[in-house]
Amino acid sequence: MDEEINNLLKTTYKICLDEAVHLILAFLKEPKLKELALSEAIGGTVSRDAIKNEFGAIFNGSMGWYCRNQENNNYPKLFIAFEDGSYDVGKVPDFPTSETLLCPSSTFTYKGNDINEQAVLDMLLTHQIPLAGNIRISKAEVMKFINQLPDESDGIPYNVFPCSFFENRGAVNRDIEEFLLHGSLVAVRYYFGYDTSYSHKKSNRIRVIFVGVDSNGKNIIETGPITTVTSRLVQNSWPPPPPPNSI
Repeated sequence: MDEEINNLLKTTYKICLDEAVHLILAFLKEPKLKELALSEAIGGTVSRDAIKNEFGAIFNGSMGWYCRNQENNNYPKLFIAFEDGSYDVGKVPDFPTSETLLCPSSTFTYKGNDINEQAVLDMLLTHQIPLAGNIRISKAEVMKFINQLPDESDGIPYNVFPCSFFENRGAVNRDIEEFLLHGSLVAVRYYFGYDTSYSHKKSNRIRVIFVGVDSNGKNIIETGPITTVTSRLVQNSWPPPPPPNSI
């Protein structure tokens, strides 16, 4: 088991632009998720310190909690609440460890005229929104909002777990640290994606894609082939899909 977990942690978080496009497009093509993207949110933007607390002694990773709010106007409708985390990868938690988390003060819906690969690619390459900062949210409030995502048509939750963890494991995997070290990165924009593979059926099919954002609120996307894996885009957060023999 320890060897299996260690191998999972070595899996890169870096993805290519083409993979990001396909994950977001799949989210937009899934009817229930499309409704969320158009009416509630397809993503949000937080400042860098929401992902990594600069005052923390050791950065073990960033935990994001999926929140859906249909009752409190102080928070967005669909958002992720972040905390610095140190979690046992062999045991997915049910609730945050921090008493106070950070979330975006506002989120964004999908505004594209079309829902196709080119429209999603154009969004990623040109997306620019003025930076609005974070807001604090208590653990008690987060607990009210988690586990509120819809189920698939077969009754299985899109997300079996209420969280996604971007692990930072020192010499084993420093992809998140590298992502945050880009010189012009001052904020992080996240987008929701959807993994259609059967391997994620017993895990989280709604995925989180991180994109760096500069001081003008514009996505930092490197030019070049869209199939090139880059540290400017990260995904593949844990919990991972279960071992094949457990599916």
